[in-house]
Amino acid sequence: MKKTLTNILLLALSLAAAFLLAEGLVRAWLWLSPETSKQKLAAVLEDQIRRETSPAYAGAPFFNPEFVAETGRVYRNKHPDRDYVVPEDLAGKYINVVRSRRATSDAPAAWTNRLLLFGGSTAFNGFAPDSETIASNLQRLLNGRGLPYLVENYGVNGMNASQQTMRLVTTPLSRGDVVVYYSGVNEINWVVYKRHKEVTPMVRRLSWYGWVLYKYRNRFKTARLLYDLYARRLEVENFLLEVKLAKAAEQYFQTLGRAKAYCDEHGARFVNFLQPNLYENRTLTAFEQKIVEYFNLNVDIRKAYQDGYPLLRQELKRARQDLGVESFDISGLLNDLPRGREYFFDPYHVNWLANRLIAARIADSAFGPARAAGR
Repeated sequence: MKKTLTNILLLALSLAAAFLLAEGLVRAWLWLSPETSKQKLAAVLEDQIRRETSPAYAGAPFFNPEFVAETGRVYRNKHPDRDYVVPEDLAGKYINVVRSRRATSDAPAAWTNRLLLFGGSTAFNGFAPDSETIASNLQRLLNGRGLPYLVENYGVNGMNASQQTMRLVTTPLSRGDVVVYYSGVNEINWVVYKRHKEVTPMVRRLSWYGWVLYKYRNRFKTARLLYDLYARRLEVENFLLEVKLAKAAEQYFQTLGRAKAYCDEHGARFVNFLQPNLYENRTLTAFEQKIVEYFNLNVDIRKAYQDGYPLLRQELKRARQDLGVESFDISGLLNDLPRGREYFFDPYHVNWLANRLIAARIADSAFGPARAAGR
């Protein structure tokens, strides 16, 4: 009996040692492989593209080392609730966050209602100074039209519409306030970079070993390698992408309904905008082609957007028809801009000039003739 237990223990130790050896060899191989080297290079190039040497900053009057240093501090968030985050307060020359909201310039001396802009990092606008965010441009446009609104920026890095709504329902509203959602990008990004719990049963249906590899692929490099081989053979990732996008689109519909219901309850108006991205219906510049190449190293993000955005549009149409959600598709706003300068830092963040165009379209759609069109 004692000899049997000893043999079992030795076998278990041998298997553990073999696994650790295999894990170490796989990690070394991945570290030295050309694809990994390309990813390391892309990380450096990404920083250059998005910040220090990006041509999207060309001609920016605010661009200097002090501004660049401040942009590196904008991703600090805190957790008032376990389901969402808010930005940490920040005091700077160019970028300020006060009471967990990005500062908006040009506030009117007198106002009757607020316009609350919700969104992710594309609404927070960490690549622009306070005066050139979408919210600040929108504030100036409303001031010029004599509309007595105070614009508040509730943009938070990484937030999708569902998380925005979690924050919205903790935010007091007054009758006559306007809540604007600037959404779409993080509905897709959460599919690409995060896992929907509802997908796990789908994986389990394929095979028990496929499910095990899927579950542990992010913890062990050996499992990652085996899962990649498994997924490539069965085209699992394309199947999972389809499932995840469908789930995200349905969640988008439900979220817009909850947001509208909360606004209706408090006598506020709710307006949703589907935001632009670099992947759809656009002839790319040479610089934009580099962006797409660098951001497509680990997963086919372009496919996720090209398959996912049409699903979001379907849900927007359904939300308008079934729930009365006021929504506008401005995803193609930047597609036909004159060539000769760059507007994108990456597939979804844009520069201060594009912020002005987006703010103008929001103002025209929500308060101008486009409002009646309901497009």
